[in-house]
Formats: sequence, structure tokens, C-alpha cells
Amino acid sequence: MTNKYTKFVGLALASVLLPVVASAATIEELQAQINALMAQLAAAKPAATASCSSVFTKTLKQGMSDAEVMNLQKFLNQDMATEVAASGPGSMGNETMYFGPATKAAVIKFQNKYASEVLAPVGLSMGSGLVGAMTRAKINALCAAVPTTTTPGTTTGTTGTTGTTGTSVSGLNGGAGSADISNYSSDNDTNVVTGAAQTVLGFKVKADGSDINVSHVKISLAMTDNSSVSNYLDRYFQELDIYANGSKVGSAMAGDFNRDSAGHYSKTIALNANTIVRMGTANQVTFAVKAIGAQTIDTANLAALWTATLNEIRYQDATGVTLSSTASGVTYSGITVSKLASSSDVKVRFSSSSANPDERTVFVSQDNSGDKVVMNEFRIKAEGTKISFDQLKATTTSSTSTSQMFSEFQLVKNGSTLATVDPTNTSEFTAATGLATFNLDNLEYVNQDDTVTYQIVGKMQKIATATFPQGATSSVTIATYGINAQDVNGDVIPTSKFYGSATGKTQTFRATGLNVTKVSSTASATTNSNTPSASFGTFDMQVKVTASGDDIWVPFTIDNASSTTGISYTIEDSNGATIASTTGTTTASVALVSGGIRDGNYVKIADGESATLDIVVTYDAAAAGQFRLQVGSVGYTTAGATGAATASIAATPDTDFQTSNLFITN
Repeated sequence: MTNKYTKFVGLALASVLLPVVASAATIEELQAQINALMAQLAAAKPAATASCSSVFTKTLKQGMSDAEVMNLQKFLNQDMATEVAASGPGSMGNETMYFGPATKAAVIKFQNKYASEVLAPVGLSMGSGLVGAMTRAKINALCAAVPTTTTPGTTTGTTGTTGTTGTSVSGLNGGAGSADISNYSSDNDTNVVTGAAQTVLGFKVKADGSDINVSHVKISLAMTDNSSVSNYLDRYFQELDIYANGSKVGSAMAGDFNRDSAGHYSKTIALNANTIVRMGTANQVTFAVKAIGAQTIDTANLAALWTATLNEIRYQDATGVTLSSTASGVTYSGITVSKLASSSDVKVRFSSSSANPDERTVFVSQDNSGDKVVMNEFRIKAEGTKISFDQLKATTTSSTSTSQMFSEFQLVKNGSTLATVDPTNTSEFTAATGLATFNLDNLEYVNQDDTVTYQIVGKMQKIATATFPQGATSSVTIATYGINAQDVNGDVIPTSKFYGSATGKTQTFRATGLNVTKVSSTASATTNSNTPSASFGTFDMQVKVTASGDDIWVPFTIDNASSTTGISYTIEDSNGATIASTTGTTTASVALVSGGIRDGNYVKIADGESATLDIVVTYDAAAAGQFRLQVGSVGYTTAGATGAATASIAATPDTDFQTSNLFITN
């Protein structure tokens, strides 16, 4: 087509060539004239008209990284007067998602070029480099000036397709393309939890005729009931994110949604570059809209219901045409927001550590106070959320006054004391119930899915006959719902979310006496097939006895359930029921294996030293059955090798001093 610009070029060339023939100018003169003409041509050439296939929806500024920043750079680079860079990052073909100083400078050039439209209305005379509402409006207006074509929708779930003409796009295969949108609700969740992301809308996109690059998704949200509470979107939701096949490709804050006169909200969300759907059914992409509940939601708003709807998607096909397809039937209703603390996924679990002390005898000083004894070692596990607490309660059960036994309780983690309780301070300890309340100076955290181990340590008073007698006992158990746990949002976790227990075992305190531990045990049956009544079982257990606080003498005497003998024992059935000593026939003996000094019918064990004793019991049952040996206690005296045992120490825990069950025939 011939136009004024073409005619100008022809005349200009003629004006150069004619003088050349007439005057036979030198080569240098001719070149100079050609250069001058090219300069005139450049000055006369019309300025490029900016065009784009993007819609700018958000405020852009220096320091941001966003897909819209890349589109902004592409737009600015279409006009030499506003190009971001001549070469390198930001130049044409090398656009980036980062809004740096070069992008800001290019935006200022654009704003100054259209100052009357983008600066003057807001009282500015110079560009700021911030892409605000006025600047976006001008850019979008220039983009919208590109001719458009409309084709009817031809696929289920798509009511219309609108596009802009363009050129073929690198990376996309095919020709003219379209999108088939279908609803996908399998992963939708009606309950959105504060601070967490749940899918509230799902859809699938299938590309026909061409690969397509989805650039924008428009969604809307509307409250569908409970008009008595607030219907402002950002009081319910913090953020809405778009995912494609599980990868996050777009995001918008709830406060950036547009509200209409009916109180409905909508937003066109820009997606990451190259959100591509390849053509064909096998390549369709599943999109999910995930909402994050607002952490500051008011309790009064928890009952409100919302509906999410997909309005349209925008995409580009392989020919470079930008299209928009309107969705039909992609909606999900009944969406509520609840606090994370009430979620079914949130649990706080208590359990005893494997190192939690068993029942035992603990030796403490009768001369000085201050010995430390671990009373309970327990674990707290957080599920579904990170938890925090600054108070823990424990219950003590003591055979005498707790404050006479303990000067202090300590809550300890990894050797560091987090808080203490003074049993004489009524604001920290309730004597009537034994409740100890640990108030922490700082919040204690347990990360989601982590398990943290803690100890309750007792700082002991000294043994005293009148106030803290030998043999006094105490245990410490974590109180039911013993911590004031909060979720990651700071909401209190209800007690219905607490599981398990952390029970402390009974500790027996002495200044002098002995400690007993099991070394080994066996159980064997002797069966007489000719005379079944002559069958019997043999139980053998070795125990280690350690003297503490004084020298002791243990008699080589053994009897059934007697506290004045060296060894007390019982025969039990497999259920733990004691068999009467008159039922069946038993013989028993105790002997020194190692350690100690034999002193007549006693073994002397010096303070701090140990001796190993062998206990053998045979049992001829009155009736066939399962039986076992249970050692009950070890008796001793401090008066020397004379008389009966004057004191005894229970062999605890019971389960440690049992043999295996043995079947004895009769």
C-alpha cells in the first residue's frame, strides 16, 4: 500500500541520486549525503505504538518480584523513549520479574511522557516511578487499543472466548487455540482454617487446537448468608492463591479484591509467566484456588458462609492471540472460616519419656538439703500447628508434707530451668491438692510435628525423723490439660485437643538403707510323667544389694511375705494373684554369689558397696497351672550379725522382680 511515508522516501532518494549523476560527486560526499538522508528518515518515521497482551492489576514498585513486572518491562520496551535497558537484563527479549532501578527510571519516562493523564490529575509534575492507579489505567488503555476479535465458546463450561490478534509465540505448539474449562471439586474444603491454606475452588483446563499460556484468572467471592455479621472479605480471608498441578502460580491479598455495591468481591489475578497447558485431554491442568483464613477473625463471624466462583481465564495461543474464556458452573458454596485451634488436625499429646523414673528408692542426705531428684520426665508433641505455652501445672502426691520434703520444684528442658515452684508459696503451690503451677518468664514453643522432652526436678530437704522421715514417698504427675497451649495464631487450644498422660511413679526416699536391683532370673519345670504329682517348678533370681548411708547386714533367711527375713517372696499365678503359702509345697534358699563379707548367717555389706544374692524357690503346685516368683523386699539390720531384720526395702517396681510364667503339671 502506498502512503505519505512511502512517497516521502521515493522523493528523498530521487533528490540524492539526481545531484550525484550531475556533479559526479566523490564517494565521501555521496556517503555523507546518504547519512544525512537516513537521519531525516529516522526523524520522519512515526513513533511505535505500545501494545501488549497483559492486564495490569496491582500496584508495582521498586523492590518487587512479580510476573506483572516482566509484562511491564515488555510493555515499556516497545517504545524506545521508555525502554528499560538497551542490552542485558531488562532489555527487549531479556525482561525479568524484578522491579529494579532501571525499571523505575523507565516508568518515570513513561509518566513524564503522559504527564497530563497520569501526573496532573494527582497534582504531580514529575514521575515517581510507582505504578499506581493512574499509571495502570493509562497502560491498560494503551493495551486495550489493540484490535480484538470474538469467537463463540464451543466447549462445555466455556460460554465465550474473546481475544486479541498477535504473532506466533515461542514455546507454544499448534495454531488457533481454545480452552475447555470444567469444574473439579474433589479437593474442595468447606472449612478454611486461620493461617492455613485450604482449597475452596477447583477447575480443569484443557487446551484444544493449540498449547495455551494462561496469564490471568478472575474469581469472585460472595457471602451467602448471615447478614448480621461483617461481610468484608479481609475479615475472613488473608490471601487467595492459585495453584496449577500443585504448584503456586498466582496470589492476591484479600484486601486487594474489588467490592461491588452488593458486597460481592472479585479479582483478576495475574499468573506466573509460562503457566502453560499443552493441548490434548491427557495434558489438561488442574487449577486450585486456595484460601488462607484471616488470623484476626472475630468469633461472631465464624458462622458466615461464602461462595467462590470462577468467572473467566485469560490465555494466549500459539498464534499469539490473547483470549478470554468465561467459565460456567465452576462454583463452590458453604465455605466457612474457623480458628486453627479448633481444627481436627490440631492435637497436643502428652506421654512419659522412656527415661521416666520407675518406682525406686532414692537416697538423699540427712545432713544437708539440696539434692536434686528427677520426679517425672515427659514429652509434649504438637500436631497440626506450632504451639506455645507459658504455664504448666503438675500434681504432687506425698506421704508427708510436700514442703517438708521439697524446697523447690523445677521445670527443666535440656538442662536449663524454665520455671520454679516454691511449695511454701501459696500463689504457686496449693497444699490441699498438691497442685504446682509453673509460670514461665518466656513463651515455650513446640514446633509442629516436633516432640520436646521436659523434666520435673525436685530439690530435696534433708531427711529428718519428725518432718521428713525415712521411707517417705512422693510422685509428680502432669495435671490434666496441664498447659495453657495456644496455636500459631495465638488462639487458645481447647482441652478437647489434649491427648495422653504423663504419670510419675512413686519415689521412696531414705538417708540410709539399701538399694536392690535384679540381675537375672530363670524359670524351669521338672515334669514326672509317671507320677505327675511329683512335678515341680524351679525359680531362680539373682539380685544386687547396695548399702547406702551405713553398713548393713542381710540375713540368709527367706520366707513367704515376711518383712523380718532377709528375702521376702510370694508365688503368683499368671494374673498376679498371690498363691496362699498353704497351697502347694515350696522350698526356698538364699546364697551369696559375690561381693560383701559373709558374717555367720548374714552377709555384711559396707556403706557404698554391693553384694549379689541368689534366690532359689521350688514350687510343687496343688493343681496344674501357670505360676511365677515375685520377690517382695530385702530385709536388713544395722546392729551387726545378730537378730532378725529390723528394716526392709521393697523391691520395686514389682514387674522388675518377677520371673517369667511357668506351667507346672500336677
